Amino acid sequence: MIPDLPELTQLPAVKAAGTAALDKALGYQFRMPPLPGMASVEGMSNDRREAAAKYAADMGAAFYITKQQQKISRKRARAKGRAAQRLAERR
Repeated sequence: MIPDLPELTQLPAVKAAGTAALDKALGYQFRMPPLPGMASVEGMSNDRREAAAKYAADMGAAFYITKQQQKISRKRARAKGRAAQRLAERR
């Protein structure tokens, strides 16, 4: 036997359920601190400027090498796939 449940009361309609409305209603102000400004090029010494340029060039060269290695690897994988497909179709 299931006991009779009491009548549920009607809840008031929710006007705004977003986090901004909730924060405003509760008086919260959670904000991230502002990001620090980027160092301007004028504020850097010549040595630091040259070191940064060399580092950027080295990173670009390393990225280029990696891209070429990935390109070769993809070509080899496609060639192996084609060879396997030809072998499978012969049987």
